[in-house]
Parts: sequence; C-alpha cells; structure tokens
Amino acid sequence: MRAALWNYVNTPYLFTWDGFQVAEIEPWQEEGETWRRLRVQFPDYVDTHSRVQTFYFGAEDVLLRRQDYDVDIRGGVPRAHYTMDHVSVDGFSFPTRRRVVARNPDDTTEAEPVFVSLDVTSISLS
Repeated sequence: MRAALWNYVNTPYLFTWDGFQVAEIEPWQEEGETWRRLRVQFPDYVDTHSRVQTFYFGAEDVLLRRQDYDVDIRGGVPRAHYTMDHVSVDGFSFPTRRRVVARNPDDTTEAEPVFVSLDVTSISLS
C-alpha cells in the first residue's frame, strides 16, 4: 500500500522520470466532459499496480480525473480509480478524495461497489 500511496501523491510528476513511456491516446467522454488520456508504461524500478496504466485529465483544467489499471497481484482485475475535490498546496494540485471501482472491458465503470475509499483531510509540503 505504501508504494500505491507514493505513486498517487507523485502522479503525474513521476512521468518525467527516466524509463517512463507516455503517449496521448483518444479522448474520453464522461460526466458531460471530454477527458484527455495518457497511456503510461511504468519502468521496472517503480512498484505499481500494473506496468501499463491509463490516466484521464480534464481537457480544460488538466486535473487528474481517473486512473485505470489492472491489479496484477489479484490476477489482473480491472479497476478505475477516480480522483476528485482537488486542492492547491504551494502551487501543486492534489485530489483529496479517491474512489476505486470496477472497470468494464469497454472502459466504462460501475458505481458500486467501491473497493477503495480514501479521503485526505490535510496536505502540507516540506
């Protein structure tokens, strides 16, 4: 879990590190918005849910909205990880609410059940 939280806090900044392969793919329509998508391949030296993941960003504000991955340690179970209620701290944006739900083969999602619910109440940088 520590590696997952570390990745959550450092996304998308860690995509600039050596070994990451990033490509923009076709946009996605959800919640009445168009979201830009990045397909990201993680290098072997970064512990993560799966080597290839898709990240969704708001087309206007470029804030992270969603992250898709297959949970390798659970046999490749597809999940969609929603991020919301972003706050700005020292010029950096962080989502304060996260919800992980099932992802269908067509990349649509199921609202229930929620597999992970994470609410952050305080953020400080040092």
